[in-house]
Amino acid sequence: MPILNTQSGVKQARDLPFCYICGQPFTEEESNHPDHIPPEAIFDPLDRDFPLKLASHFKCNNSQSKNDEVIGQLIAVIHGKQPKPKNTRLKYKKYQIDSTNETLLGFLNVNLIPQIWRWVRGFHAALYEEFLPNDTGNAIHPPFPHGTTDTKGFKIDKILPQHRLFVKIIKKNHKINYVDKIECNNGKLKYECVWVQMDDMSWACVFALQIYDWMKLADKHFTSRGCVGYYHPSKGCPINGIKGTELEVPFRNRDPLDPFGK
Repeated sequence: MPILNTQSGVKQARDLPFCYICGQPFTEEESNHPDHIPPEAIFDPLDRDFPLKLASHFKCNNSQSKNDEVIGQLIAVIHGKQPKPKNTRLKYKKYQIDSTNETLLGFLNVNLIPQIWRWVRGFHAALYEEFLPNDTGNAIHPPFPHGTTDTKGFKIDKILPQHRLFVKIIKKNHKINYVDKIECNNGKLKYECVWVQMDDMSWACVFALQIYDWMKLADKHFTSRGCVGYYHPSKGCPINGIKGTELEVPFRNRDPLDPFGK
């Protein structure tokens, strides 16, 4: 049962023999330049000890710098950090809600899902010391309402039934300590996951991620929810991955959308 919640525990991720982004080994030409996962800018300076840093090539992690800066500015709002106007990277627009006069603020250049997926690949590498390919099947439910724009305005995606299922699986196994987990950045980052067998007998990893209380960034007009998801690697469950219990376990689930709530 891998648990990384000490500074010495997370240090091993810096020295993995492969880049967590591309999976290739390090050479004299392409040495190891550990990458903060998530980006350091997300956290208050007081919460940057100790971080999770993953072995990576400079060209691999540098290619994500612009996205990291945008995400960092968004999440840093939680602890009152705002960039100067000239340094603002977030683009936003006001949208009308249905036929009412109420409006919401939508961010146009923030696609959190691929960023969360990159972090999850890093968490997988840190916990199981193996590469997780980018094309691995996955589904991620972010902690904010998201959707697409069309000629009628902003269309919000519905909360899918799988979201509640993933929350239930995490809470059930958390109750009996049947989860692999990472906790760092002064406890402001929490990641828990468990391996479950699907109908075709293959294995998938169900996970939950919390950074600060980022659910509070969601617009007040929408139901608050946590971040959950799953991925389905071709290699199956790692040797040291914890497999979820099939027993009935009583647990509280007052908020069926928040994996770290009551």
